[in-house]
Amino acid sequence: MGQLARNSGPAKLFISCDSLRQMSAVVGRDPVDQQFMSVKETAEYLNMLVPWVYREAARAGLVPYRFGYGPNGKLQFKVSEVQAWVRQQRLPGP
Repeated sequence: MGQLARNSGPAKLFISCDSLRQMSAVVGRDPVDQQFMSVKETAEYLNMLVPWVYREAARAGLVPYRFGYGPNGKLQFKVSEVQAWVRQQRLPGP
């Protein structure tokens, strides 16, 4: 698990990527060229583990999209919806 395992813990904070350049650095691709992110990319963007995305993302309000059926089906998340969800997680400040 490497890098992601070191960041795991009960008090997880979300990465606040306000600009497309910051998100591109996290995901590794230019988000303007993509409309969807894989589960792994979504986990990296949110600074969460992949199992959390599979288990908790839908419960937390992130809507997954399934492409394909059966064991070859892939879950993906719409970039704009993930960004909007992250903005909604902002705590009110002073």
